[in-house]
Amino acid sequence: MSCLALLLLAMPQISVDPAPGRLIILEKSAATARLMDASTGKVLATLEVGDGPHEVALTPDWRGAVVANYGGKEAGSSLTLIVVNEMGVPESKTVELGQAIRPHGLAFGKTRHLLWVTAEVTGELWLVDLNKESVITKVDVGMGAGHMVAAMDDEHAFVSHISAGCMTPVTKQDDGTWKAEARIETGAGAEGIAVQPGSDFVWVTNRAADTVSIVDASEGKEIAELPCAGFPIRVMFSRDGAIAAVSCANANEVALFDAATHAMVARIPIGITTKDDSETRLFKDQFGESAVPIGMIFSPDGNHLYVSCAGADRIAVIDVRLRRVVQVFETGKEPDGIGWYPAPPPQQLELAR
Repeated sequence: MSCLALLLLAMPQISVDPAPGRLIILEKSAATARLMDASTGKVLATLEVGDGPHEVALTPDWRGAVVANYGGKEAGSSLTLIVVNEMGVPESKTVELGQAIRPHGLAFGKTRHLLWVTAEVTGELWLVDLNKESVITKVDVGMGAGHMVAAMDDEHAFVSHISAGCMTPVTKQDDGTWKAEARIETGAGAEGIAVQPGSDFVWVTNRAADTVSIVDASEGKEIAELPCAGFPIRVMFSRDGAIAAVSCANANEVALFDAATHAMVARIPIGITTKDDSETRLFKDQFGESAVPIGMIFSPDGNHLYVSCAGADRIAVIDVRLRRVVQVFETGKEPDGIGWYPAPPPQQLELAR
C-alpha cells in the first residue's frame, strides 16, 4: 500500500473546513446554472443557459466557465459563457456553433480561449476559439457516441466512445493540423475520461463493464484495468494527481483510488448505507434510495469532493480524509456538470490574451 493510502487510513477523524470558493452547478432539466457558496451552499445566482446543459469547464485561469448546451428533443447547437464581473455579478453569453451537433464533453488545454468540444451528431471533435466565437478545426473521431473529452495540454486530447467501448487520441501534427490516431479499446460503455496530472496516463470509466481503464498515452495502450462495480460514469483527479475519484451512479457511491498504485482505498456511500448513526440517517433521508452521483469536482487542496447527485437534486460534499459525506446542498432539477472557482469572485473575464 502506498504512502497516500496509508495516510488516508491513518488520518485523524477531524473534519476540516472547505476552502473558500464558489460552485457552478448545471441543472439539466431546468436549463439553468446555479452559482453557490462552496462552504455554506448559499445560492448566489441562478442563470438561464441553453436546453439540456450537460458539462461545464472552467478556463485554466478560473476566470470563466463554459457550458455545453446538449439539447433535449432537438439537438443543441450552442455554448454558454459565464463570467463574474468585479462587482460579483454573474453574466452570461451564448456562443452559437452554427450546427446542431449535441455538444457534450468540454476540455481546455493550457490556452484559456481554446476549447475542445465533442460533437456527438457528427462524430467529430471541434476546437472552438472563444475569442472569435468560431470553430478552428473539426477532427473526425468516428462514430460510437463520442461523448467526453480530456486534454493533456495544447497538443493532445482524448475522446471516449460509449457504444464503441474505446477512446480516440487526437494529436497536433508538425504542420499545425490535428489528427485522430488509432482507437484504443478500453471497455464496454467507455464514458468518463481524465488525464492524470503530471503523467501520460488517461483514465477511462467503462460503465457497462464496471471497470476503469488506465491507458499510457505515450505507448498507445491500456496498462491496467481496475474493477469498479456500480456503473462507473465519471473520473476526476485531485489537482496534485494523487487521488482519482470515480462516481458509481447505480451503486450510489464514490470510489477513491490511489492514483500511483491504482489501489482502491475507499468506497463512500451517498444514499443507501448500513451505518446507524443519526447523521448518516439524515443524509440518507435527503438522498433517498437513488442519489445517482455523476459530476464531481475537487477543492484545490483535495480535502473536499463535491458530487452532483442527479437523482436527488442535491450536492454531496465529501470530506476526503474522513471518507464520508459531511454536507448536503439542495439544487434545482437534475444537477450534472459541476465546477469550482475561487472566492472572492474573479475579475471580469477578457477572453483576449
